Amino acid sequence: MLRRPTRLRLTRLSAWELCQARQEASLLAPSGDVFGLCLNACVLARALRRGRRPVYENGTQVLQALSPEAVGAYAGEYVRRFSGRRVSTAVNPNFDEKRFEELKQA
Repeated sequence: MLRRPTRLRLTRLSAWELCQARQEASLLAPSGDVFGLCLNACVLARALRRGRRPVYENGTQVLQALSPEAVGAYAGEYVRRFSGRRVSTAVNPNFDEKRFEELKQA
């Protein structure tokens, strides 16, 4: 019997899990320039699932595996799906690409 490949899915996080993601992001982003990206990565580490298992162990793995655009797209989908609010897709003019690359290397 052939098994269907398991697709990635987003799961709703509890308030506690969101607080944990925020705490992890504050450790990943020593400056405020990349905090939003790190927070999105930490949320995705908890919310992205393949079957019942998390795809990533932590926000660092998400930052290493996904481009900033992919992190933004998944995070936008999470907000659209679970908050009921519209999401802006505007680019952050303060985003520091060099700092992001440094964080990915850490």
